Amino acid sequence: RVQEAQVAGARDARRLDYTYPSVEGGGSQPAAGTDLVALLDRDVYVVRITWLPGKLPERDLTAMLASVELKDG
Repeated sequence: RVQEAQVAGARDARRLDYTYPSVEGGGSQPAAGTDLVALLDRDVYVVRITWLPGKLPERDLTAMLASVELKDG
């Protein structure tokens, strides 16, 4: 699922939420991820956060994504 996102200092941003099978620990288990993609001039920046379901509270994910900021220099 792709949605518009707000990133301070970015010209444009998108958030992509997804699930995938993780093989950590030797077995297959469901995992989740969010990519935050931000555009500044001709540069593209990606912040990727991955976790096992139930291990990352939604408020923590929201706080991490809200803390992303692009700065010149």
